[in-house]
Amino acid sequence: MVALAFKAIRQLYPDYPLWRDFAYEYEHGKQAIDVINGGPKLREWVDDAEAAPQDLDALAAPDEESWLRERAVFDLLNSVAAHAPSAIWRRYSWLSNQPSDDFIFMSSSSPTLPTRRP
Repeated sequence: MVALAFKAIRQLYPDYPLWRDFAYEYEHGKQAIDVINGGPKLREWVDDAEAAPQDLDALAAPDEESWLRERAVFDLLNSVAAHAPSAIWRRYSWLSNQPSDDFIFMSSSSPTLPTRRP
């Protein structure tokens, strides 16, 4: 929604200074909006008079797909915990996929929040 608001402001008031030029979060040489957004794609899309909302969707799609793949493992764990809420699960190292010696306890009152059990 904010991206579309920026686009509307740019179209209605082309000379309005949307992008302030100052050091943000100790980053010099980059515009604040680029630091906040993780790169210049949003700003470039807003400033491109020919760009449509679908173009922004196309720019964002690879990052959104990557995010969905990365969080899928957590969705799976939460789904398993919801179906067997009082189970004890062996914890795996996310980096090496090797089992560790400790366990996590999935509480039946809060199946999505693992807690350590002595």
